[in-house]
Amino acid sequence: MPSVPFVTPKLVRRLERTIDAFGVAWLEGHVGGPAGLRLERLGPVTVAVTESRPDLDFMNRIHDLPEDPARLDDVLAIYRAAGIRPWVELPPGTEELAARLADAGARPLEPVAVLYTAAEPAEVPAAPELRVVGPEEALHFGHLHLEGHGVPAGIRSLDAPGVAAAVAREDVRAYIASLDGEDVAAGVLFLHDGDASAANASTVERFRGRGCQTALLARRLTDAAHAGAELFSALTTLGSPSQRNMERAGLRVAYTKTVWRL
Repeated sequence: MPSVPFVTPKLVRRLERTIDAFGVAWLEGHVGGPAGLRLERLGPVTVAVTESRPDLDFMNRIHDLPEDPARLDDVLAIYRAAGIRPWVELPPGTEELAARLADAGARPLEPVAVLYTAAEPAEVPAAPELRVVGPEEALHFGHLHLEGHGVPAGIRSLDAPGVAAAVAREDVRAYIASLDGEDVAAGVLFLHDGDASAANASTVERFRGRGCQTALLARRLTDAAHAGAELFSALTTLGSPSQRNMERAGLRVAYTKTVWRL
């Protein structure tokens, strides 16, 4: 197991900064798209609002939580005006925000796990075949990524350009895994302030269980190390197959956080 820093409130804030920075970077690719997503900023807080898709979590989420719990009222007012019940992810150390959310009528939904490790090269399997996505394949990546998440074809055609815009960023690297000459899985590496995060992985359903995400994770961990990242993190549903894959790759749970919804 690589040497990693002990989990402290400072480390939690560090990992959360990377998670939030990626969330905002991904959303910025969708601004101006057909979904009508807009980003409002109240100081360091980014408020994502998508009235056409009120139940889609990542398009209606608060990023960079306010340090002053009283500012949460201003954030929630934006969502109430839009008729949206936002999603909020609360890491350890945000008990006052949790109490304020409860008073506002929010309820906890599910736990998610944040895993981390030192960014060190890993052994990348020979199969499936992996490649980094260039500008000419960004739109194709968008379609594949969305298909792997089970998004219907009609919605994929609308949202793929937003995904393509996100993976065109300099701080984002996108990867495709292929089996028997067919592109079947996707994953993203985000580089931020000396750290890295594995994000937005998906596999087309009929090809799941064939090692694509294990290979993509090893490749991203290796590339993060070569890029000079110190820590490598990932976010997933607690107790999921994705978490098992990450732990097999050497990541360990740093902490869990709770998803709340108004």
